[in-house]
Parts: sequence; C-alpha cells; structure tokens
Amino acid sequence: MDRRRFIAPSGLTAMAAGAALMFFLDPDSGRRRRALARDKYLHGKTALQDATESAVHRAADQTRGAIARIQNRIASRPEGTVDLPVEDPTSGSLPS
Repeated sequence: MDRRRFIAPSGLTAMAAGAALMFFLDPDSGRRRRALARDKYLHGKTALQDATESAVHRAADQTRGAIARIQNRIASRPEGTVDLPVEDPTSGSLPS
C-alpha cells in the first residue's frame, strides 16, 4: 500500500508529460500550437524585461531626486551654520 502511494504521483506525471507531447507533436495542429506557445513565451519575456527596465529607471530617478534634495538643503544653509550633536533621549536617567 505504501508503494502505490509513491507510484501514483510519478504515474500521473508521466501521463501528463505524454499528453503534453501528444498535444504539441500532433501532425495536424502541433505546428500552430508550438508557434502560439513560442509567441506567448517571447511576449512574456519582453514584458518582464520592460518591467524590469522601468523599475530600474524609476529607482535611479528617485535616487537622483533624493541626492538633489539633500544637495539643495546643504546649499541653502546660511553661512557659518553648524549642526550640533543631539543628545540621545534614551541615554538619560529615568525620573523617580
């Protein structure tokens, strides 16, 4: 009984693979199906490349914007302004 449990999934996998081969290697419609599968694959690949490129460009634009904002804040400071260190509020003693 334990042996059948392990054979069933592999048998189903073999049946599915055989059905897929019959579907794509069919002499009447197989060529059209293979072309359709190839076209869908290429479309998905192109869409993924476009989405990745768009995400990279957006991240680069956001980084450039952040750098420009920081440079603008530094440039707009009055002459002689010095940042003083801020004390950490968690390092003080607790009130009694």
